[in-house]
Amino acid sequence: MKQNLIPDVVPQLEKTGKVKKRRSRIPRPCTFCGTMQTNLHRHIVLKHKNEEVVQHAMKLPEPERRTAFASLKKNGIFKYNKRQMQRNVVDYHAERTKKDASKCVWCSSCHGFYSRSFFSRHRRKCTAHSGTAGVALPMRTILPLSVSDEFKESILAKFRNDEVGAVCYSDSAIIQFGNKQYEAHKGKPDKQMEVKKSVMADMRRLASVFREFQRQCEGDDIPKNSIEMLQRSKYPQLECAIRTYTLSGSEDFRAGLKCTLNYLIKKFAKVCKGMHLVNGSDEKATEIDNFLVVFQLHYHSLFSDATYALNRNRQVKLRRPESLRLMRMLRNLENTHQRG
Repeated sequence: MKQNLIPDVVPQLEKTGKVKKRRSRIPRPCTFCGTMQTNLHRHIVLKHKNEEVVQHAMKLPEPERRTAFASLKKNGIFKYNKRQMQRNVVDYHAERTKKDASKCVWCSSCHGFYSRSFFSRHRRKCTAHSGTAGVALPMRTILPLSVSDEFKESILAKFRNDEVGAVCYSDSAIIQFGNKQYEAHKGKPDKQMEVKKSVMADMRRLASVFREFQRQCEGDDIPKNSIEMLQRSKYPQLECAIRTYTLSGSEDFRAGLKCTLNYLIKKFAKVCKGMHLVNGSDEKATEIDNFLVVFQLHYHSLFSDATYALNRNRQVKLRRPESLRLMRMLRNLENTHQRG
């Protein structure tokens, strides 16, 4: 019988041309012991059956049981990615695939990791199960940050996935600065969108200056945190970074942006000084005071051209013949109306 069956099967495979491929399972980390398992459900049931969460999940009906074990799987991936992030190892896991998982985002509701293109579909399912709409947060935000979840969802999750955006949601000093600015103006419900745009714009400007600052320090040790810009020994590199960032052409520069950076860097230094004082680092706070002294001494050489350009443009616009003609016409109309 076996010899007769074998020739019958081969022609059928040749006719259909369909051969079932064995699906290789991707190893997933266990939330309890951290080991990688290809059959995570069986491993949890056999090795961790004494856990209270597992015992409760085994008593549930089939649909709820699957949801509970899926939650355990997501929790294990979350802990694994968090450890990898702390080690600065770009080797993460996601729910559906492990291919280039560094570009994935994680859901603020269920803590699952998904690709950006798939997240909108996941959010509909997640909202139906949990009742809360999850927000796609960048990978870097899984590290413990002393900021509110509202700030993560409203500000950090909205940055573009580019070099400047990566600095905004990974640099601890810029994150703390943005959080302080957001908390200071959060009590304005009628200006919520304006506050959000203002905070994100300030963070992106600081991140852009920091990127230029890193390029200026390429010969030396490249700084890894934006708070290193507030060192008086590195003021020449900061000055070059500001001049390079505010250039709009071969000779022109953006005067408004340059004046904005003057006040922005001072506010950034004030927030960083407060962070050092809270942490008990009085020496670092004193170093920021010394930097501000140096920064103020070089104010005229760095920002005087921007201040002069803004004043000149303001005077030119106020003295435009078109504006004077319009004002004269309006004044004549008012006089005619009063006489009539």
